[in-house]
Amino acid sequence: MESQPVENRPAVNQPAGQGAGSAAYTIMVYIAGANLESEAGLASEDLDEMIRARFSRQDINVVVQTGGAKRWSAPDISATELGRYVVGESGLEKLETLPQANMVLPPTVTDFINFSYRNYPAQKYGFVFWDHGAGPLLGFGVDENFDEMDMLSLPELRDAISNSSIASQPLEFIGFDSCVMASIEIADQLSPYAKYMIGSQELEPGKGWDYTSWLSSLGSNPNMSGAELGREIADSFIAFYETTDLQGAPLALSVIDTAKSRDVVSKLETFVGADGISKLSFENIARDRVNTKEFAKSTADSGMPMDIVDLADMAKQFNEANAEESAALQESVKQAVLYNTTSQDLTGASGLSVYFPYNDTNYLKDNMEVYKATGFSPTYVAFLDNFVNTLTSRSNTSLNGVNRIQPTQATVTGQARGGSYEFKLSPEQANSVGDTDFEVWEQVSGNTYRRVYHDENAQMDNNTGEMRAVYNGALTTIGGETAALYEYDRGENYVRYQAPATLNGKDVYLLFLSNEANPEPRLIAAQPTPGKSGIPSRQLVQIKEGDKIALSHYEQDISADGTDKGTWKSGKEFTVNTGKLATGKTEAASGTYIANFSIIDVLNNKYLTGSIAV
Repeated sequence: MESQPVENRPAVNQPAGQGAGSAAYTIMVYIAGANLESEAGLASEDLDEMIRARFSRQDINVVVQTGGAKRWSAPDISATELGRYVVGESGLEKLETLPQANMVLPPTVTDFINFSYRNYPAQKYGFVFWDHGAGPLLGFGVDENFDEMDMLSLPELRDAISNSSIASQPLEFIGFDSCVMASIEIADQLSPYAKYMIGSQELEPGKGWDYTSWLSSLGSNPNMSGAELGREIADSFIAFYETTDLQGAPLALSVIDTAKSRDVVSKLETFVGADGISKLSFENIARDRVNTKEFAKSTADSGMPMDIVDLADMAKQFNEANAEESAALQESVKQAVLYNTTSQDLTGASGLSVYFPYNDTNYLKDNMEVYKATGFSPTYVAFLDNFVNTLTSRSNTSLNGVNRIQPTQATVTGQARGGSYEFKLSPEQANSVGDTDFEVWEQVSGNTYRRVYHDENAQMDNNTGEMRAVYNGALTTIGGETAALYEYDRGENYVRYQAPATLNGKDVYLLFLSNEANPEPRLIAAQPTPGKSGIPSRQLVQIKEGDKIALSHYEQDISADGTDKGTWKSGKEFTVNTGKLATGKTEAASGTYIANFSIIDVLNNKYLTGSIAV
């Protein structure tokens, strides 16, 4: 479908009670519904939350634009046109409809801003972007009525705002009810146009913010600053999910003082340009990158890595090489992040992220060209460009042949299978290692095996080259079926896992959490795998009785050259017979099992060592 341009129009007739300039706030909510609405009705749910909020319609204007979805659950919203509404005393009141237009094009955003400023003047303005988010690299929003690979890029976002009424009267706050948008690149670009930015470093559940709560809080105190309101938004966001079946999902929301983003950028430039960093070997930089807190991470060999890391934790990881500059950058981030809150089982989130490419190996060069176009710090871009050029141009032969060397095993007394496993690399080989895992495989037929156990916590000493893992002989079961859980986040008191599967015929990740209260992994939800756009899904689906699940297993010819070239195969489908899908432990059944170490070098190549019988 071709997008029709939108144009500035004369003022509409305002519903009764809307003052001209007397309101304390005008809140603009820009909802590109996408599949969040067409498949799950999540935008319509948030509109209902706005309607239920308690606030004076004379003090606060909540103006909404809808579009971007192929279908709407709300009966009065059409998918074939854009709609503009105000939240009135009796509900959602239609202001006007417009011809269909692409919600992720700058003119569509600009026109809505100008419409709202013209028709709903106020002392303060806030703007909320509602849809998918993909951070500083790809930007905001998906309009499924047009090209689903297209998003509102960071330069386009800046253009949309700079060409609007915001340029002459900046926003009190700009918020992203979207995934992974709390980055320094975005805060810096928007600093001339909004005092405060509110966003998440992590993936956000599809239900997003609790509009009833924070709009009611604003109704109680319409004179709130953007920083105060941001705190209300963040606290209510965390509290909302603590009372739902999604309790345990990783949550983060921060309030950023955009005026301080320039100092953060300056400290970042000093940090990457310091002697300590320039003297580091590529191997050391890569390992520090591997150890940095990463968001929207997937380790199940599918999906598009976002390569978004915590800015303060990045500085912390490089502390030994750059202590003074590291401390200065961490302090600058601390000053810029006015408020930062996370769910209990999420650590390492300072409130401000940055792009650091490493895991998206198929598109590193292309992604860097996109990143350069954002206009962010040339100094930081040059640092990343040098890193990516080395990452994509070097080869590593030191680990060739590790598949011909077996680990050693010390059997634990009284244990039928398993024990302590060790593997030794030479100093040259150890220097090229970025990460190590330990894996157990069950024979399918001949040399074909399926992975049934995966441990990302294998110990590796890069100085001695010694690797070690302990396996107790047990396998995890989900719904009674054997499954490998893949760790994707670990904190002091928790571990998060994914298990690839199909849910009622659709590809998903089953998400699990293990913590002090529940040491055995507990199912949180199912997350659909990325769609055409490649960005992680915000939808978190609850498993219910009657759902049909088939776990996915990774199969590979273990006799091959030692590189990881397996494929995912769907297992036996089973029906959930209760509302909860339990995990359990079982001893490895009769059959042939082998174990090996999986080595990921600093260039992101993966190797399997030789195998030993379990």
